[in-house]
Amino acid sequence: MAETLMLPFVNVQGKAQIQLFSVGQSIPPVKAIPQLEQVMEAICAMELRPKGLKLLAYWPGYGSLTKNQLENMRVVHEANKQFVLVMKTTAWMETVEWTIKDLCAPFNDTNAVTKVRTERGCMLRK
Repeated sequence: MAETLMLPFVNVQGKAQIQLFSVGQSIPPVKAIPQLEQVMEAICAMELRPKGLKLLAYWPGYGSLTKNQLENMRVVHEANKQFVLVMKTTAWMETVEWTIKDLCAPFNDTNAVTKVRTERGCMLRK
């Protein structure tokens, strides 16, 4: 799963064709992650099929993906959304300045705490 986080995103065109996974066929390698809408559409189409079948989602010009690969890609898309929110929050925290009069209970005991820049990042110091 960790290697999935390093894959580039790609735009695939059209609906996925749901095909049977042939006996002896190797699992297709993943080179890029399609957009979330395409991934979700393929997962939903696979879930409408009987449960015991091994299926592949195929896009012309892109290739095939298994349901497990699609589920991992869905998780990666969701994680990327969360990472963006975390990065924006962290950037805001780095730039925000509070005055002592802004502090109120239960934070008024931290008025002597400042941000100190260090080589390893930001450290709180009393």
